[in-house]
Amino acid sequence: MKYVNPKKSIVYERFLFYNRKQECGESFDHFTNDLKTGVKRCEFKDSEEMLRDRIMFGIFDKEIQQKLIVKRNIADVIIKCRTNEAIKTYVQTVQTEGVKTVEVLQKKNACLESYLYEEAAR
Repeated sequence: MKYVNPKKSIVYERFLFYNRKQECGESFDHFTNDLKTGVKRCEFKDSEEMLRDRIMFGIFDKEIQQKLIVKRNIADVIIKCRTNEAIKTYVQTVQTEGVKTVEVLQKKNACLESYLYEEAAR
């Protein structure tokens, strides 16, 4: 039996590329790497421009998307997205750690209040 390797469909590859959007929780680097792989399969004449546009239109964060509209260079787009993702991660970590610190202090305060109450009762 002879197996046939189906011919690659540029139209189908471009369909996948044009419809690729960053998923909620997906890292920017994972999204970009997937697009870089996809853009190669599409055989565009200007792959860099197509990659830039797909990043801009497919990025999950709509705030950063608005800021990217004025960017012309793919390197600027990637730097802006990575920086934005890093800042959000740092802020989330600081806020999470801040909440944990407050909870620890509240527990210590409750223990201290309980101790002082018991001492005053004696």
